[in-house]
Amino acid sequence: MVKLDLSANSFKSCMVKFLLDSLLDNVCLTELNLASNVLDDEFAYDLAMVLEHNPVLYKVDISNNPIGPNGAKAILKALLEHNETLGSLGG
Repeated sequence: MVKLDLSANSFKSCMVKFLLDSLLDNVCLTELNLASNVLDDEFAYDLAMVLEHNPVLYKVDISNNPIGPNGAKAILKALLEHNETLGSLGG
């Protein structure tokens, strides 16, 4: 599997945590769509950790989620300091 679409499922951060944990060892999945869920800063911190360690993800759509400024900063920091492969965070 290289693409996974989990958009518009009303997922909360605690529900997606297990998926993000599995992405730390991911070597196949390149596109993940999590748009239009209920993912907040807690999710953003977990995603930032994944982005620091995952060299395979190319596209992650997190649009239309209630991620606040602190979560956005964590993701941006991970991208600027540790990630060279992600090409898109939106739709």
